[in-house]
Amino acid sequence: GHGVAVAASGSDFAIAWTDSRSGTSEIYLVLVDALTGSLDGPVQVSTGSTTHKLSPRMIHDGQSLTVAWKDTPGGGSEVWFRRYGASLSALGDAACATCLDGAAAGEFGLASAGPNVYSVATASSGGKYRFTRITCSGP
Repeated sequence: GHGVAVAASGSDFAIAWTDSRSGTSEIYLVLVDALTGSLDGPVQVSTGSTTHKLSPRMIHDGQSLTVAWKDTPGGGSEVWFRRYGASLSALGDAACATCLDGAAAGEFGLASAGPNVYSVATASSGGKYRFTRITCSGP
């Protein structure tokens, strides 16, 4: 595969990975109870018709889990994300974090500041950084 990500969430931890079981490279997610070892999932996180979803990243903001990955539509490269609540309940559809400016994304990571989660991505050329607030939880 092309990467594994792990994030802690109270007494649980989440694992996301790239898997080609469907014939295309997709991102999957499982939630593991650290006390009992029981599992929720796996669930397919990524959606769409492109064949290469890579480099999963995750962060827990205290209320929800954000899973992000790199997708390669039309030969470009964009950062997509999806949020999950308790027991891997999806909090909306997958969305693009870096599709607004048209520049391809290079390396990326996630950061949390209070209830907000941000995508930090380098542009594939020019060495510029893009900061995008991708989630907001809480009231």
